[in-house]
Amino acid sequence: MRNRTPANRVQCGTVYSNYGTRRNRSYLSKLFIGSEVKKLQGRHGLPPGTIKPAAVPGGSLRQPHIDATISASMTEQQPILVVAGILQRGGSILICQRLRADAYGLQWEFPGGKVEPGEDLRTALRRELEEELAIQAKVGEEVFRRRHRYPDRYVEVVFFALEDYSGEMLNRVFEAIEWAPRHTLPQYNFLEADRELVNRLARGEFV
Repeated sequence: MRNRTPANRVQCGTVYSNYGTRRNRSYLSKLFIGSEVKKLQGRHGLPPGTIKPAAVPGGSLRQPHIDATISASMTEQQPILVVAGILQRGGSILICQRLRADAYGLQWEFPGGKVEPGEDLRTALRRELEEELAIQAKVGEEVFRRRHRYPDRYVEVVFFALEDYSGEMLNRVFEAIEWAPRHTLPQYNFLEADRELVNRLARGEFV
């Protein structure tokens, strides 16, 4: 029987090697085709479209050998660790608007940023607040933690209560900063990873 070409195969940074016709048939079930693409994406929490089927070139079936580097980045992706601070003044909370030119520009967030490799979470938050707002903050307890997958990044955001700060607050990196009354927080267009906390803060939870 003449060897037939499958309609689809998974294109995900894999390396392929040729096999003889008789051996090809035994590997057909190992190819990720059709609905298997959706199953693979769901199993590893990948957004739709991350793995795309493509026609097999050359007209022969091939056994897939996963490239370790690319496979690890797709199926074992670790979130980017981010810290943020909740600073309260009276009945209001400090919120910050991202620069228009930034990714997710003009959306609102709580001050903070990415944790550097080997950096303690509270140390990272103090550093970010110094860089962004020129303040020296006293970081309190962790109040909330959330993982979220954006189209272009996967993050884990750890939120801390800020007990106090010293120094004159300056807006160094944002489009705007604002002290917003707690009950008005849901009216602002926050980053998606922050929205659950925003709604709970508005209801009077946490800090």
